[in-house]
Amino acid sequence: MVGKQQKCAIAIFSFDGYADLWEPFFDAWFRFWPDCPYPIYLQTNNLTYDNPRIQCISVGDDRDWSTSARAFLNQIPENYVIAVMEDYLLLRPVDGSRIKDLVNYSIDNDIGCLRLYASPGPNVEINTDLISERIGVLQEGDEYRLSLQAGIWNKNTLYDLIVPGESAWSLEIEGSKRSILLSERFLSLFGPADETCPLPYFCTAVEKGEWIREAVKVCLTHGVKVDLSKRRLEPAIQGWLRNAGLSRYIPYIRNIRSVGWREGLQLIINSAVRKVKSKLIYVIQILCLKLQRRPTISKREREKLEIGFVSEVKNGIVSDNEANLAWRNFSKSLYADSKRRNVEEFLDWDVVRATMFFSNAAYTKEQMKTLRSSKKWYRFLGAIREDSYGCPHPTKYWPLSSGNLVHHASHVHCYEEMAGIEIDQFDAVVEFGGGYGSMCRLFHRLGFSGDYLIFDLPPFSALQKLFLSVCGNKPQESVEENGVFCSSEIGSAERWIDIRLSEKKKILFVATWSLSEAPIIIREPFIERISQFSGVLLAYQDSFQSVDNVEYFDKVSRNLGNDNGGNWRCAEQLIPKMPVEIGRYLFAVKDSVFR
Repeated sequence: MVGKQQKCAIAIFSFDGYADLWEPFFDAWFRFWPDCPYPIYLQTNNLTYDNPRIQCISVGDDRDWSTSARAFLNQIPENYVIAVMEDYLLLRPVDGSRIKDLVNYSIDNDIGCLRLYASPGPNVEINTDLISERIGVLQEGDEYRLSLQAGIWNKNTLYDLIVPGESAWSLEIEGSKRSILLSERFLSLFGPADETCPLPYFCTAVEKGEWIREAVKVCLTHGVKVDLSKRRLEPAIQGWLRNAGLSRYIPYIRNIRSVGWREGLQLIINSAVRKVKSKLIYVIQILCLKLQRRPTISKREREKLEIGFVSEVKNGIVSDNEANLAWRNFSKSLYADSKRRNVEEFLDWDVVRATMFFSNAAYTKEQMKTLRSSKKWYRFLGAIREDSYGCPHPTKYWPLSSGNLVHHASHVHCYEEMAGIEIDQFDAVVEFGGGYGSMCRLFHRLGFSGDYLIFDLPPFSALQKLFLSVCGNKPQESVEENGVFCSSEIGSAERWIDIRLSEKKKILFVATWSLSEAPIIIREPFIERISQFSGVLLAYQDSFQSVDNVEYFDKVSRNLGNDNGGNWRCAEQLIPKMPVEIGRYLFAVKDSVFR
């Protein structure tokens, strides 16, 4: 039988630029944990570290932190890892017995993460069968639910939370939001980190490429050698500011040191101007909140709809055979939020912000710039004015709108540019996975007046019905009725489509990431019909679970291109400014019906 220690390994995240830290790190490691029973893996780019107890895993030239980290984890055979950074220098002897018990507990209970260094720690303590340990749960919505402090991780859980293109700091923020989609529990030792951690270490010995004075002092105290010829020591004034609790002034000192007093002061002035500008943008955003569209129905009608929404979400929690595990957990979280939080502020719920609402993503600025430079800008200008319902956060790039609505408008704009037609030339739209109904709202404000079907899982259909009703596009109750129809039943969706096809209506099929995140068995009924539609607007990521989406949608594109009777024109392209792994388009238009 394979022992549990053989199912877990030490994973040290690093890169060649920090190679000078490896010697003091491992000197301290084996000094304070000489009988470490776990395999030790060191992430490198191309260099190696000469120690028979260390297995170097090379990930190639450095692209970004997350891409390298995924490549590193992918080569570790063990199912669990104790994840640490290369500048977490051990301070005193490790309590190997406690770590063994915590590793065994994590494996036996299928824990996603058990944080060893409780910073930040949990707010809620739980009972476990570990009598000598105090453990708490990191709840959905907790700040830094994903932290890169030392912890025991299910390797696959950590891998799934890492998105290529993110820095380590972005991963902690965005990954914490994504973590609510996973079923595994996130736990942490309970109590002050320095007192409870069985792996006591100096947290972050290097900052901005310089040795922290206190870290070097600790190393010298324990006889751990530090080569200051390869990495300089921070100036004494920075150490003094840190010890005095004035760390916020350290960046100013660094600026002055790097470019001199005159230019350094200019940088400080420029920084102050940026902060004032940021405050002004914030004030403008607050003022623009007053200009958002107001609900088209009375407060009493809204409250009645909200009560119905909560009931529908409860009754519609996704079952095991309807979707993958992540979306089942999402539906449960949606119901939990609907019970304990204000429905009128649903766009601020963590589960919604993690999956279907983007405020100020890195690509929003470029998308807004493209829209404003377009000949169709004044057509989009009115359409992207946000609604107040849901409490959307304004984007700093156009405070009258949100990053999410700008994102949707960019999809439509890119499709119209490729197809050479406007969306109001279609008679009907089939949207697979409609979020909270934002795309449907946008289509109608851009002049679309046809029938609109949103097919989604039951809890999300309930959210779409609520939002669209408040915004003036109340969904219909029957497939025969014209207008918007929200369905979570494949049978009724197919009947809706058949009726429109029999009426010779030109149908646009829309799916932004939703189709590529669905199991194949759920995709197929729509993909089999795709040649019957008149247009296709798809956005997708490279892979989903074991599905190669690039190959999958390339096949869809080829099949449309080979449909000679339809005279399809297809285009596959990358979404500007988005990481290539998650940002691809497939556009298609049946030219024969628009002649």
